[in-house]
Amino acid sequence: MSELMDELKANLESSSKNLEQLVNDIQGMSDAEQEFSELRENVGAAAQALSRNSEKYEAFLVELRESNEKFSDTLDTLKSLEPKEIKDRLDDVLKMTKAFSSALEKVQAEAKETSEQTQSTLEQNSENIEQVITLVKAQADAISKLEKKLNSRTALIPLTFLAIVALAGAIIGRILGLV
Repeated sequence: MSELMDELKANLESSSKNLEQLVNDIQGMSDAEQEFSELRENVGAAAQALSRNSEKYEAFLVELRESNEKFSDTLDTLKSLEPKEIKDRLDDVLKMTKAFSSALEKVQAEAKETSEQTQSTLEQNSENIEQVITLVKAQADAISKLEKKLNSRTALIPLTFLAIVALAGAIIGRILGLV
């Protein structure tokens, strides 16, 4: 009888420790959910800032290209007015300007492509974070339900124990002829 009570007591203590661990785990998941929420907000703000910067950068590149073209036109005009020596130098400057313009166009195309890829990646990351948050919330709800079930079942253990002790006492009393 004492062994049964000791075993039952050990089981109750083990259940209590498991419930405490479960409550601690739920709290940790709640903290993680809050961190994910903050990360999602930070990613959104970064995406907006990147989008604004890419628009400004594109406008800057367009203005730079226009200035470059105007400079090329000016060089062409001066070339026709100057002697051969200056004309040769202007040709070199014109070649460099055209090379710079070509490189600038490539940089602009690459910047636009990078901006689009970054925006796409940020949107995908935002979606992934939202999915993770949804999963964490669902898991927290499931753990909460499990905790309630465990609490309701462990509340019945003392009653069951007393019923078993009473039944055992009645059986022993019958066997010994005491009742």
